[in-house]
Amino acid sequence: MKADLHAHVPQGYANVNKVVDTASSRLSPKGLVVIANFNELDRYEPLISAKGYSRYFTSNGSACYFPEQNLWIIKGAEPMAKLDEGEGEILGIGIPKGARINYQKPIQDTIKEIKDLGGKIIIVHPGLPVGSTAPYFLKHPEQLENAIGIEAYNQEGQLFRANATTRQILKKLAPAIQKYHLGLTAGSDAHYPFELGLTYSEWDVFLPFDEDSDRFIQNLEVIIRNSPRIHAGGKIAGPAGSGMHIAKMLWHKVRQN
Repeated sequence: MKADLHAHVPQGYANVNKVVDTASSRLSPKGLVVIANFNELDRYEPLISAKGYSRYFTSNGSACYFPEQNLWIIKGAEPMAKLDEGEGEILGIGIPKGARINYQKPIQDTIKEIKDLGGKIIIVHPGLPVGSTAPYFLKHPEQLENAIGIEAYNQEGQLFRANATTRQILKKLAPAIQKYHLGLTAGSDAHYPFELGLTYSEWDVFLPFDEDSDRFIQNLEVIIRNSPRIHAGGKIAGPAGSGMHIAKMLWHKVRQN
């Protein structure tokens, strides 16, 4: 199974067939992609509710399976949380359809909210100069017990040479990563369909359709914790995602001044 565990599409984007075609062509023969809502912007719900290819849902709508393409689309949420100093984004996956994660809350509250909804946590883009929760987890490595994975490669992070910084952070966090058995993951951080699936994690197993949401996300957790092969694609960060990250970095600096 090839899995792009960190992606987005534009708010309100409803061409589900285009997303499925792009993702399945790059993640075939068996694929999975996490489409994460971003703060208050819905990305998953409009997409998987749109007319298009036949699909099946898990019981709480947190995952959607397209049988003809052998592709899973999983709901994620990537809220901005308050750290001891500054703020950073954290990714919850397996969030029920229609549920929202509050943003700009203390990170401990955000973690609890994701877990209370039955979601699992991945620490994303730790090496980015803005939006990273790495300062918090470097100070409180014991809090990594709440996560199932940490992103070792982020496609959009190439813009800031962030993946080199990520490698340094992973070395510092290695004892806690091993202690809490976190998997090392990869994601495109795509903001448009053409960026999807260029970066992915890969395992030799695949999740068949399971309507039981709790059992499905637990099985996915087991897979993610077994660190996969990582395919680092996208030699140049996609312009859409790069623009989003540049704008976010500038806005963050403005807010701090």
